[in-house]
Amino acid sequence: MKFKSTHILFFLAVAIFFSSCFKKNQTVGSGSGDHEIGQFLSNWKYEFFLNEPNKNAFRMWIPDGVKPRAILVLAPGNASDGTGLVEKTEWRDFAKKEQLALVGVYVASSTEEAIANLLYAIKLISEKNNVDYLIDLPLLLRGHSHGGGFSYSFAAMQSKKTIAYANLKANTPSEAQRLPPGLLIAGEKDEDFRLISMYDAFLKQRALKGVVCHAIEPDGYHGVGSVDTLVRAFFSAILKVRLNSDGTLNTLDETSFYLGNMSTFKTYTYANYPDKKEEASCLIDEDFKLAWEDFVK
Repeated sequence: MKFKSTHILFFLAVAIFFSSCFKKNQTVGSGSGDHEIGQFLSNWKYEFFLNEPNKNAFRMWIPDGVKPRAILVLAPGNASDGTGLVEKTEWRDFAKKEQLALVGVYVASSTEEAIANLLYAIKLISEKNNVDYLIDLPLLLRGHSHGGGFSYSFAAMQSKKTIAYANLKANTPSEAQRLPPGLLIAGEKDEDFRLISMYDAFLKQRALKGVVCHAIEPDGYHGVGSVDTLVRAFFSAILKVRLNSDGTLNTLDETSFYLGNMSTFKTYTYANYPDKKEEASCLIDEDFKLAWEDFVK
């Protein structure tokens, strides 16, 4: 049987098409047990195949000319799609300034599954784009509401991978273990159960000598508001004292920092703090101390 050249070209095109499809979709397992777990939506965005209504998707962005020293994870409220957060100018500018990669997340699933998928997506995206060194970088986590709970839970479950976390206005359970450095922000006019749970979580961490800061946004409701300004100040301060040039993390001692009184908003060195130290916010350095004072007053 003879084929015309047009037939040959057609079959080649079909073969190339299906080959690209197989490369796009990721599989796990072996033999007849292989199954697809997700697919690339672009070179820098990956989604997992989950049973509805669950959704997990992750998008990475790296500033031009920057070799990141850490990854900043951005998680929105309402278990919504936050992959577009990597396009926000304020976060891109911050990433350039602090030499960070950004990852926007869509984590509408169980927390354990979302955490595992975040780490696996970072691996897949890094390998696809020949930036494998990103796989081993530590993470900063910023989340609002549902995303704040995700950030807080990640810090609890992956403490060795976490530089610091920021939990914005989430209903926050108290953890029995000391967590990595954290920032807990509540809105003054948010629902009482959120304010109470977050303050209780703060006190629990301080009782464990955790390096954690609490701030209440004056007249703030449940929306993000202007709180990310304080988040960026916190992360900048933490990076200076926690992240080493080789990627290792320093263990921070509460006695090294300023303390802020949650009632009067007065600040002191640790040694000179006149009240209960275990009820005071940890303020990492002079710049962050001023940012905290400006925010809470």
